[in-house]
Amino acid sequence: MKRIKNMRELVLMQEKLKFQEKFVEKELVESSANILDNLSDKIKDLAYDLGTNLTMQIISSFRKKKSSKDSADS
Repeated sequence: MKRIKNMRELVLMQEKLKFQEKFVEKELVESSANILDNLSDKIKDLAYDLGTNLTMQIISSFRKKKSSKDSADS
């Protein structure tokens, strides 16, 4: 860090640091929001895939039961 020569430079340096802090906080909030958005999308996709797989398993189990009953009746 450079040496501060007078109070005006000190005040300017403090203001610059405040603006940098706000900028970094804003970037952090945006990054966090993006991460949460991506995570929620992944969870939605996972829930959809899981629901689809469970539905297909239920349907196939009903078909197997129906076909086994049909063959037992014959």
